[in-house]
Amino acid sequence: MNYLIAANWKMNCSRDFIGSYLSALDIKDNSDVKMLICPPDCYLGEINSMH
Repeated sequence: MNYLIAANWKMNCSRDFIGSYLSALDIKDNSDVKMLICPPDCYLGEINSMH
């Protein structure tokens, strides 16, 4: 069985929060579980530069 975990957050966060939020998720390779992160579009550039 495959699982999809989706995470969303609101637009009221700081750049420090973005880094700590993504680090706290502790994403590991797992063929049964896929993770979908749904940030507000105003943070896409920041997230793209982190990874």
